[in-house]
Amino acid sequence: MFTSRFITFALPSFLVGANAKTCATCPKTLNVNGTDVRLSYDYEYSGTSGLVCIYKDNGKESICAYRYNGDLDSGSASSCPKESKKIGDGC
Repeated sequence: MFTSRFITFALPSFLVGANAKTCATCPKTLNVNGTDVRLSYDYEYSGTSGLVCIYKDNGKESICAYRYNGDLDSGSASSCPKESKKIGDGC
């Protein structure tokens, strides 16, 4: 059986994780093969509370995905910074 002490500490920890909001931000430009490409748009995705940054130039697209803590997610373009600038409370 769970003790009241366990429940007291476990429940707030769960709620903090469940309501986590991304701290990551998208750089306004991305250097791709020596050319600065402007950010086209970005959006948050829910599964891991992350941020996707889409850069487009002359029909080519580069995608950078960041976890809520600002770390680069696997599968992102090689030109993406390894970390994003973090903003917000608790970042």
